[in-house]
Amino acid sequence: MNTNQSILSNNFLDLYTSPNICNYCKSNNLSILTSKSKSKYTYCIDCNLDEESAFKHYFLDEILCFIKSELKSFDNKLLFSIKLDLHNSDGFIDLFINNIKSSKFKFEYSLSEKERYHLKITILYLIHDYTDTSNIEINYINF
Repeated sequence: MNTNQSILSNNFLDLYTSPNICNYCKSNNLSILTSKSKSKYTYCIDCNLDEESAFKHYFLDEILCFIKSELKSFDNKLLFSIKLDLHNSDGFIDLFINNIKSSKFKFEYSLSEKERYHLKITILYLIHDYTDTSNIEINYINF
């Protein structure tokens, strides 16, 4: 190995994974979804590998961006205590912040227990980034 190359360099990593080829069918017909937070989610158009996961995380990103913008717009005095309810029904998620319906999002996917846990942790980080609130309640309804 050349001493000028690092094992963690992009050139080394490109030998093992290519962002332009499907790992399953080896097609280069990929679609890339870019969310409002500039996250990129890729799936194969030919074999649909990772399609559901890409769209699920794309839409979750939309919800998180909305929560972030809502938190930034609130006065900290109003955020002494935060209660978030996410109601899943008929292919939509209704978001309630402190018992007030804030928005409705199209979401036709189910979330595993692990995904709900990670979503909750991410929401908690968002809340702590924009408020000093320690009294936080997050509920999932019909997930």
